[in-house]
Amino acid sequence: MACHRLDSATQIWPTTDEDADHRLPLVEQAAPVLYAAATSSADERESLAEKIERWRYQRLNKYGPRLSANERRLIAVLDLATSKILQGHPRPPKAPRAAIHSGACSESQLDKGTRSSDFAGFEAVLDPHVPLEEIAREAAVVTLRHFRSLPSEATQRTARNDELAPRGVTPRWRMRLYAPLYLSNYCVNHCLYCAFRFPNELDRVHLSVDEVIAGAEVLRTQGHQHLLVVAGDFPKLTSTDYLVTIIRELVAREFSVAVEVAAQGTVSYAKMVRAGARGVTLYQETYQEELYSRLHPRGPKLWFDWRLEAPERAAEAGMKRLGLGILVGLADPALDIRCLVRHGRYLLDRFPEVKLAFSLPRIHEAPDGFKSGVAVDDETFIRLYCALRFSFPTADLVLSTREPRSLRDRLARICITQMSAGSCTAPGGYTGIENGSHTREQFPVFDHRTTSQVADALERSGFDLSWDGHDD
Repeated sequence: MACHRLDSATQIWPTTDEDADHRLPLVEQAAPVLYAAATSSADERESLAEKIERWRYQRLNKYGPRLSANERRLIAVLDLATSKILQGHPRPPKAPRAAIHSGACSESQLDKGTRSSDFAGFEAVLDPHVPLEEIAREAAVVTLRHFRSLPSEATQRTARNDELAPRGVTPRWRMRLYAPLYLSNYCVNHCLYCAFRFPNELDRVHLSVDEVIAGAEVLRTQGHQHLLVVAGDFPKLTSTDYLVTIIRELVAREFSVAVEVAAQGTVSYAKMVRAGARGVTLYQETYQEELYSRLHPRGPKLWFDWRLEAPERAAEAGMKRLGLGILVGLADPALDIRCLVRHGRYLLDRFPEVKLAFSLPRIHEAPDGFKSGVAVDDETFIRLYCALRFSFPTADLVLSTREPRSLRDRLARICITQMSAGSCTAPGGYTGIENGSHTREQFPVFDHRTTSQVADALERSGFDLSWDGHDD
């Protein structure tokens, strides 16, 4: 089909484009591969695909929201060409904005495949007139149905005396524990809500491989085997090669590794998968594009489409677990949660074998000069998580140490299946190689319990703990 052929781009590409002389040789190089008129090795195909996807990324960077109809056609052609070169056949044509980006999701779309509860409809879950206790009880039933495990006898005995289990042994489910491992707080983006933003006066740290491993080994002594590798967006430092080296070294030491880094290209994700990464976490922050543009005035994160498509690229590269989310407090949470659900459904339709996870990080403190656009109280916050549980009964719902102990304990008993523990959001924070790590952190931690204190509380409540992250 013409839309799968890269040289069709020359028919829609403005002849006055200053990039034409530079790009046409790439078209000529790609054409024989696309038409199967030339043989090429896997490495050659990967290198070629990376160049084409980079071309696409640069067009998005250059024109952003002002893309003309011809530019959008060119970007679609480049997208399909990248896929065909990597996979030997193109994926079905897609329109990301039509398929994903919508603030108006019908009730039938939201409830598709979620008839596990009388509260599956968003209107009931988010309606403050519907008692939260009823919604939370039903969310716990759904969670138990899909995540129930058989706790040890010791766990059952301690649960009988737990104040969080008011009537003897309360059935709980598998709770996965993890820790974020920050590599670098260097960042070229200007996100208004983030402490890592480029203009901020921050004590910047970029860890060497040995320093990263040292932090991971500290976490191992606490019981952690499942690590979320986190880094700011600074391509010269947090390059694909650097990230791949980190992943490979951690996996060689039998850690389970997921990544939360800047939106990557397909080839970059594929290299991470080959190094042993099991999943990628990437929050859209908000699905309201105009607001998104205001919040990200400069830097590569500005490009809404590139970020929106990143989980899809990760899945095509072989990632088995995709973590999605919104930053609660930026926009109307009811609107954003509907878009988040639609995004998740789109990904499951395309990649039914992928495991989804969702998190709702909430703004409590932000850099000077930034004020949260929407205050979200604890009850609404719980309702948002319940809405996700009814929409995705088998997805992991993740809760970080951004929230205080009391709320984390409460949400754990309702629908959460994965929690961080003993977290530090500053690079080098686990090893004490720096003084005053709070001057290097991305956001403050509000649950200050140690890993063992969190684990003990969960076990007393009857949860069966999972530490290695390999039970997807």
